[in-house]
Amino acid sequence: MTDSFRKINFEEIEDIAGEWGIAEAGEARYIHHQVGAQRIGLTRYRLSADRRLGYGHSHREAEEMYVVLEGAGRAKVDDSVIDLANGDILRVAPECVREFEAGPDGMVLLATGIAAGDDVKAVEASGRRRREHGRVRRAVRRGLKRGGRQRAQ
Repeated sequence: MTDSFRKINFEEIEDIAGEWGIAEAGEARYIHHQVGAQRIGLTRYRLSADRRLGYGHSHREAEEMYVVLEGAGRAKVDDSVIDLANGDILRVAPECVREFEAGPDGMVLLATGIAAGDDVKAVEASGRRRREHGRVRRAVRRGLKRGGRQRAQ
């Protein structure tokens, strides 16, 4: 396999929503090392109808863009609530706390940015305790170190 490019399908990437403590919201598939990426990553969230991720987060340095691939919902960025529809793109500055909620038909959201690693700062939201947010940070770090787990072919 070449280091110049690599192709993979999101369905081949493990759903890590349970590991991140957000399984009740839907699924989360994070891709980074699986395609040989060094500095960038993607996460596809498939949120169930009327569900929110359950935690907000910000970064020290990593800005992110979010693309609504299917459905609709809302984003809360700091104190602002933004309606999102299919095809919308939302850029969020690193220091802003963001959380997402699907509408009545659910929402598929693609998060793009640099591979954040220890840069992520999860914060309390939707009744979660801080210790669960530590679990999110640890899961992100493990995913970066091991390159995420792929589903067996």
